[in-house]
Amino acid sequence: MKNVLIIGLGRFGCFTAQKFNELGMQVIGIDADETKAGAAIPYATKILIGDCTNMDFMKTLGVNNFDLCVVAIGDNFLASLEVTSLLKDLHASYVVSRASGEKEEKFLLRNGADYVVFPEREMASWTALRFSSEQIKNYIDVTEGYAIFEVTIPKDWHGKTIGEINIRSKFGINVLGIRDAQFPMDVTMDISPSSLLPVDGSILVLGPTSRIRKVFHL
Repeated sequence: MKNVLIIGLGRFGCFTAQKFNELGMQVIGIDADETKAGAAIPYATKILIGDCTNMDFMKTLGVNNFDLCVVAIGDNFLASLEVTSLLKDLHASYVVSRASGEKEEKFLLRNGADYVVFPEREMASWTALRFSSEQIKNYIDVTEGYAIFEVTIPKDWHGKTIGEINIRSKFGINVLGIRDAQFPMDVTMDISPSSLLPVDGSILVLGPTSRIRKVFHL
């Protein structure tokens, strides 16, 4: 079980705490604002009130004992930068910091962040692509240029098998799962050339984003 330290319990920090908690991780949350800290109580193993820009306070946390430290401060970049730097000075194993732009990202990386996230930008990107076509049910970025899409099965594929269409060889994408609209809560993940595509449903495909969009006319 991983131990996660989350500094900053606004909306992003609180939601992050909730998700880590759901994954079975031990979460310690910190904020200088008691009201914000209180909102994260259901999702944290322990909540602390304190100023993480204060070195003396930070020394009491034992940050080097955490598998992951998340700097989720969103309304004070200087504080976020200072906390990121202090975490590395105290030998934190891995630090993920929040940023709102590329300039902030550069400063955070130079001052100790191992990885930088852009919640607003990433959500905007997801929203734009997700709703750019009615055929897209969901999607997840995997790495630069590659993604997993859940898309409506094209009409000319209805009732055919994966092998008949020869999807991987012909289009260079992989089918990971099939969802039949008659059983929307279930996804068949045991895929083989004989897997039949239903008349009404969707498939999960993995491959280059540009190729998937071209194949399915997204």
